[in-house]
Amino acid sequence: MHSSPLAAEQLSVPSVGAWQGGSLPSLLEGTGSTSFLVLSDGQLVYEWYASNFGADTVTRTLSVTKSVASLLVGQAVGDGRLPGVDTPLGELLPGLADLRVAAMTIEQLMRMSSGIRYREGVTPWSDDALVYHGSGLRQTARRVHVADPVDKFFHYNDWHPLLIAMVLERASNASIAQLLSADLWAPLDAGPAAMTLDHSHTGKLAHLESGLNATPHGLARFGQLVLQRGIWNGKELVSPAWLGRLDDLSSGWNSAGDFAYYESLPWGRPLSSGKFGYKDFWWHYMPHEGVHDLFAMGALGAHVYVSRDTGCVLVRTASRFPRGVWWAGILRNVAEQVANR
Repeated sequence: MHSSPLAAEQLSVPSVGAWQGGSLPSLLEGTGSTSFLVLSDGQLVYEWYASNFGADTVTRTLSVTKSVASLLVGQAVGDGRLPGVDTPLGELLPGLADLRVAAMTIEQLMRMSSGIRYREGVTPWSDDALVYHGSGLRQTARRVHVADPVDKFFHYNDWHPLLIAMVLERASNASIAQLLSADLWAPLDAGPAAMTLDHSHTGKLAHLESGLNATPHGLARFGQLVLQRGIWNGKELVSPAWLGRLDDLSSGWNSAGDFAYYESLPWGRPLSSGKFGYKDFWWHYMPHEGVHDLFAMGALGAHVYVSRDTGCVLVRTASRFPRGVWWAGILRNVAEQVANR
C-alpha cells in the first residue's frame, strides 16, 4: 500500500443519528476512535490516529474476527479440507450432545440461523459470560443445544464461530492461530497479530468469535483482499467464488423482518430499515439501489468496511461504540467523498 495523502479538511460527515455533523477528525476524536484509515484503489489516502496509537499498534477487533473466520472457512472449502458448507456438523465434529446441532450445517452457523440457545447479558450464567470468560470451551461448545426455531430469524450467536473453530482445526490438523498466520496474515504481510485463547489448562480453544488482535494496517490489507475478491499480488489466497457468495443475499438475511429479534434495542433499530443484511459472518449495507457494501464490525466499534463500487476500504478501530452513532452510513459517506474527489 502506497500513501497518497488526502487532507483531513477535505472530509466531513453530515448529521447521522446522534452525530450532528462536522469534520471527520472531530467525529473521530469525540467517539473513542483510535485509528481511521481509507484505502482508495489499493492506495492509502487517509490515516488518522489517536494519541499513543499508531499504524502498528495491535488492538482488539472483537467480532471483526468472525469475518476473518469466514475467509478461513472459504480457504478450507477451496482446497478440499472441508467438503462444503452444506455438510452436517456432526460429520465434521464428533461428540456433539444435541442431535439437532449435529444436523446443522456450517452455512447455517455463518448465517446465524441455527436456533442454538444463546442468551445475552452480564449475569454469570449468560452465554455471553460463558463464551467470553469461561474455561473449557471445547467441552462447553459440544454441549450447546437448539432452543429457538431454526432458519426463522437472525440471532447473533457466539457459539457458532467456536464450533467452526473446532471444525477447522480438526480438518486442518492445525491451530486457528497457525491457520491465520500461514494462510492469511503472512501472505498479506499484514504485520503482527495474535489470537486470544480460552482459559483451559489443556486444549485451549481460539476465540474465533472475538479473539483477533491486529494492527490497523493489517486490517486494511484484509479488507483490500476482500475488495480484490481473494487475489493478492496475482495469487489466489481465497477463492473468488467463495467471496462471490457475499454478493448474493438470497440465502442470507436481507429484510427488516429478519432482524425482528433486535428491533427493541437502540443499536438494533437501524437493522429494521431494510438497508442491512447478514450472511457468512459479514454484515451487508445497501444504502441505495444497486449499492451493496460489506463490513465487519466489533462490539467496541472496530470496522472493516469494503465498498466495491467506490473502490474503497475503510478501517476504524476504537475503544467504544458510541450510543446513537451507527457507522455504516458514515463510512459509506466517506467512501463516496473519496471516490468523487
